[in-house]
Amino acid sequence: MQSAVDPATGRTWSAELYARTAPAHRPVTLECDGAGADGPCRAVTFFRRASVDGRRPCFFSRDHVTDCTSGSIATDDADAGPARPTAAIASRVRWVAINLDPPAPSRGPDGRRRTTEDPSQPSAPRHDVTAGTSTSEATLRPRLRAVLATLQGDGYPPGAVVRLDGFPQLPVERFFVRLEHVDAAAMSGLSRGYYGHVRSVRVDPDDGSWLVRAHDSDISVVVSARALSGSRLSGTDPATLVDGPLLALGHPRPSQRSPGRFYVKVADPTLLEIQAPARPGAGAGATTAPASPRV
Repeated sequence: MQSAVDPATGRTWSAELYARTAPAHRPVTLECDGAGADGPCRAVTFFRRASVDGRRPCFFSRDHVTDCTSGSIATDDADAGPARPTAAIASRVRWVAINLDPPAPSRGPDGRRRTTEDPSQPSAPRHDVTAGTSTSEATLRPRLRAVLATLQGDGYPPGAVVRLDGFPQLPVERFFVRLEHVDAAAMSGLSRGYYGHVRSVRVDPDDGSWLVRAHDSDISVVVSARALSGSRLSGTDPATLVDGPLLALGHPRPSQRSPGRFYVKVADPTLLEIQAPARPGAGAGATTAPASPRV
């Protein structure tokens, strides 16, 4: 990819200009400027000082939507996998091995580290998917952002089994639970992927944690301040997330303050994905009142 968009300003950056710009003046967050059949891609995008052939700087992403116009060279890492199953392979998908690893530049053709990697630093810890997953086309390895995009779209083929360390192996139709109108009490204590749309976000003035309530649901998501500081949500205005999609991996527990309500507590930023609404201005005018979380 030779261009990407700064979502905060809407400015398009070329890879060459980004490379020449001092780090202090570069946008931290970038998104894909391409589009697929369902609209803009908006996949989280990263910078490389050298492309796979080592010739020039470029951007890359592993989470492109299907048929993204900018995704032809973006998934050159062998384990990236498609962002969502296409019609051609949907019938053959057997496993959905959710990938919680932070994206990292692949090694070059010669197997050496890239110039963006510091050889003096230890490798970042990685989450392990359940042993036995294959790299064949029968196994998808989507990141959480791509999982949420798929759930909001056509979904995964029924019968495909989710594999994720620390969670039960279940078919996708049982593992992923829509928050709207779900029987919250029946889900208490069950580790699943809960997804829906943000109704409101309240910020605890004491510790900075977030209480995220979903539309038409008695299950809320509590995000610790530590999890926020380690995620791309750090510094995000919560009001811009209202009506956007959310996905939280965890288990609901009953609220002590609000009988009949439940909450999923997120202390690990890799287990949460919240995005701004796709429709421009959908969250405009929304406000978040600082208040102690009551779940």
